[in-house]
Amino acid sequence: MITTKQRGRFQLLVKFATANKVAVGTLIIAILLMSLSFLVVIDEIQIAIYLMAYFLASYPVLFQAGQNIIRGRIFDENFLMTIATVGAIVIGEYPEAIAVMVFYRIGEFLEDYAIERSKHSLSQLLQLQPQQAWIKAGHNWTAVDPAEVSKSSRLLIKPGEKVPLDGIVVAGNSFLNTAALTGEAQLQSVSVGDQVLSGTLNQENAFEIETTQDYADSTLTKILKLVTEASHKKTVTEKFITRFASKYTPLVVLGAVIIALVPLFSNAAEPQEWFRRALVFLVIACPCALVLSVPLSYFSALGAAAKQKILIRGSNSLDKLLQLQTVAFDKTGTLTQGKFKVTKIEPANGFTAAEILKFTAALEQQSNHPLARSIMAANQAAKQTLLPVSDLSETAGGGISGVVTGKIIRAGKKNWLTCNLPTELAATGMTEIYVQIATKYAGRILLADCLKPAASSLISFLRQRQVKNIVLLTGDNLKNAQQATASLQFDEIQADLLPADKLKFMEHYRQSAHNQRRQVMFVGDGVNDAPVLASADVSVAMGKNGAAAAIELADVVLLTDQLEQIQQVFLLADKTRRIVWENIGLALVIKFILLLLGAFGLATLWEAVFADVGVTLLAVFNALRLQWQK
Repeated sequence: MITTKQRGRFQLLVKFATANKVAVGTLIIAILLMSLSFLVVIDEIQIAIYLMAYFLASYPVLFQAGQNIIRGRIFDENFLMTIATVGAIVIGEYPEAIAVMVFYRIGEFLEDYAIERSKHSLSQLLQLQPQQAWIKAGHNWTAVDPAEVSKSSRLLIKPGEKVPLDGIVVAGNSFLNTAALTGEAQLQSVSVGDQVLSGTLNQENAFEIETTQDYADSTLTKILKLVTEASHKKTVTEKFITRFASKYTPLVVLGAVIIALVPLFSNAAEPQEWFRRALVFLVIACPCALVLSVPLSYFSALGAAAKQKILIRGSNSLDKLLQLQTVAFDKTGTLTQGKFKVTKIEPANGFTAAEILKFTAALEQQSNHPLARSIMAANQAAKQTLLPVSDLSETAGGGISGVVTGKIIRAGKKNWLTCNLPTELAATGMTEIYVQIATKYAGRILLADCLKPAASSLISFLRQRQVKNIVLLTGDNLKNAQQATASLQFDEIQADLLPADKLKFMEHYRQSAHNQRRQVMFVGDGVNDAPVLASADVSVAMGKNGAAAAIELADVVLLTDQLEQIQQVFLLADKTRRIVWENIGLALVIKFILLLLGAFGLATLWEAVFADVGVTLLAVFNALRLQWQK
């Protein structure tokens, strides 16, 4: 059965092909013409068909080579492809010239489509924006487009809806899920006079706000703008084959020129024969094996990653992983599990930890608050009976109270309790729930967001790979961040960050890394991470519990959310580069031997072509080994 995502990708492919119908059409015609040419027996007609097919297959490459020459950038893969295939045509090897160009163009088409997909993912962010706003019109509430709402308007925020614009609460109270902006699991209690930001989700009661910003200046709109701008600024690292060709091409051209000029500097006869040898030299040097095996190595690596439930968008990401200077992490949901867990209970005044947990769980049994669910889970794990509760009452921003086994129980913030608390209580950096039983302070429950099991080994792995700077960028406060990640030993921790703040730090790291010809990676999972993911040279997102925006923008998506998969990606990048160099080395050694034989007239073109095809097949089989990588 075709899924919605698969249907969307197919529609994007059709749209992309339609937008590039001239390029696609000419390539198809070139392939058909080359196939037709083998059926033609009249030489002149066959050559004409060959030339038509060659021009249709190669005109973008020829045009790009010409443009690069004008710009002073001569020795790239376009120039090498041009001179090699033109040389093949001059000595009559038309099928060789056409086939190389066709393979190259197909690879270019697939790469352009991948880029188009990443651009398309940006439009998915628009789904994050609230689709309507309830505005006060006389005595009624009317649903309008949020973009039509201006500053100082009165809006109603219903339970389960997102706040469409920034504003101040003027009536009612509720709890807001701010994870979309901060990435943190804590809820924000809001009442009259409190500021609320667009993009936050109303968890409980309806309330009213007066907007303090126009739609274009609201927080969520700014985040989406940051994402778009960051993605445009993100530089595309030069392809490996381009970097290789910049060194390989001038050597090949120089060799061909030297062979062609031999008669001018020696007594060698037959200048035409030496010119033919120079052309044969160029054909032998044609990077057919490289054009096929290098991209195929990367595609095989991407397929191997997919089998391990890791999605990698584009070969460039694997290249960049081998050039990292800085790796930055989000905290909640990335390094940590993204949910609270009772880590410690500190009893007082003769009460036990079990009593405190049992009474507090009784109060929280009807609540959907994340902290309440964590306390319920701890009580269940302790195999304690859930006691009944009566006269339940909750104070927004304070706590919850009720009667359990005839005793009044209060649980919440420190200043909400009515009893005297010990003066020596120190802040822990964790979330603290203070408990009062009857008139006495009973103790406190400490909850924290625990690290994922593989977090420590991942940091150690990055240290072993000589990553110079490992940093934490989090929306949580500094004390919580330090407490939660104390065992990881970051080089730098930046806390209390909004999306724009994270982006500023990322731009700073990128500038520093690029000055050293190095790259920067960011690992995150939330909507608040979207601008940084769009900006980072390599972005990694959690695919199981991560936000849709983060998944759409990331270069690497970990479908199981396991940090071990990041190590797998690095090892796969190492293996891919090793196979690429094996293929290049194999091709160059055999080509070098044939080039020497060809230069001295000891190898015919057919032998060279046969050897080239053989090298290509060996390189292809070697590249396919990555598909079987475990």
